[in-house]
Amino acid sequence: TLIADGTTDVAAFASSVQSVPLAAGVLTKGTHTYAVLIDPLNAIAEQDETNNTAQVTVLVADQDILFGSPAPAVTWPTTPNITDEPTLTFFIDGHFNPAQTTVHGTDVPYTITLNGAAVTLISASPPSPAGYLPNGITPPPTQVTVTLPASGSAGTFVYTIVLSPADGDDSVTSNNTATVTVIIPASG
Repeated sequence: TLIADGTTDVAAFASSVQSVPLAAGVLTKGTHTYAVLIDPLNAIAEQDETNNTAQVTVLVADQDILFGSPAPAVTWPTTPNITDEPTLTFFIDGHFNPAQTTVHGTDVPYTITLNGAAVTLISASPPSPAGYLPNGITPPPTQVTVTLPASGSAGTFVYTIVLSPADGDDSVTSNNTATVTVIIPASG
């Protein structure tokens, strides 16, 4: 399918950069290859006619998995205490590619670390280590609530949550990590 054509002037022994915008939101999920052909009719005499094509392959996901609102938060039964098991609550949201003709839910595994080390969850709701986006073009965010182990000591603690959608089905991965910093004072 021809996306664009045109001409440009290039001085001898020079180069030129051209941009062709692609319409956003019109590609379906999958692998798409774009090719560029320069001098398709071989109208310009060249020393090498075999280097007039280039191509790039793009993988299009059918959704963007991200943290919903409000931002992830850690709470305690009372005030932060070294013996309390805190609760971490976050929301998983999804924005779907409008070109998709069928929209499906997706398992979204997540990992939680505390100061860089893996955390063993006391409990989680939903009860599996994966959030799930229900069917629908604009699903409401899915709330995930996990009970974390007590810290056992005072200090600054950084909880990091990473969303890892299955099969790489995520068009933007830069919004898949969130952190919550908590300071637990020494008991006095």
